Amino acid sequence: MLDPIYYAIADVHGRVDHLSKMLDFIEADALYWGGRPVIYFLGDIVDRGGTSKDCLELVHATLAKHEGSRLHLGNHDAWFLDAVKSGGLGDEVYSWEHNGGTMTAHSFFPNLKLKDALLAIRADYPHLVEMIENAYPITSHGRIVFCHAGVDRFSPIGEQDIETLTWIRSPFLEIANNTDHVVVHGHTIFANGPIVTDNRISLDTGCYRSNRLSTLRVDPKRRSLDFIVSSDSGKMVEVDEAAPFVLERGFGTALDRLDEIFDNWTEAT
Repeated sequence: MLDPIYYAIADVHGRVDHLSKMLDFIEADALYWGGRPVIYFLGDIVDRGGTSKDCLELVHATLAKHEGSRLHLGNHDAWFLDAVKSGGLGDEVYSWEHNGGTMTAHSFFPNLKLKDALLAIRADYPHLVEMIENAYPITSHGRIVFCHAGVDRFSPIGEQDIETLTWIRSPFLEIANNTDHVVVHGHTIFANGPIVTDNRISLDTGCYRSNRLSTLRVDPKRRSLDFIVSSDSGKMVEVDEAAPFVLERGFGTALDRLDEIFDNWTEAT
């Protein structure tokens, strides 16, 4: 079997035009580098864009196609799951509905009222509901980890709670050092990203409004971290390698820590 090359995609938010083009690029890219793609979706597949259903179906097909690929739970995915499982009666349904949730429900059933659509989604799309139920909170490869929002720097990586992993911003984004794990995440939009600091790689470039979807390529065999970004919209989406924005905070950056990352690389946990 070919060696795996890992691709982390953040915050699709209902933009199947970008997701489909990115996945096509990834498959060709892995073949070019002589590997096989393992794709880590970093959550927030749904809401805000108009094609959340198609995005979920594409993620589901990708997980089945590429061994080792994983969906990580995002806060919007958790909102959607709560809305579907509760039939629109959950505590978080109002928040979800007013943060792109209505668009998600209508991507499944455009002619149904919200609660009727949620009941129909649960009945007709159990494979997608189960996929989100089984989403990973976090994946670790030694000194580099993957999750949706970030981590609590004051707790061990193995003891992170789901609320933190799906929602945190401060103080995770502000803490600077080169001794913590490198965290690859989305959730917080950096319009001029992707961003690389000393201890995080921030991939959410606000695709739903910016028409830019960002992906990190991690190739353990070549010991490299590289970036792929899509641009434009609809049938005009183009995908290519791109340079990240490097934010120097006095401790170097994750790109200076490649030996540490790959010397300590482990199988996914």
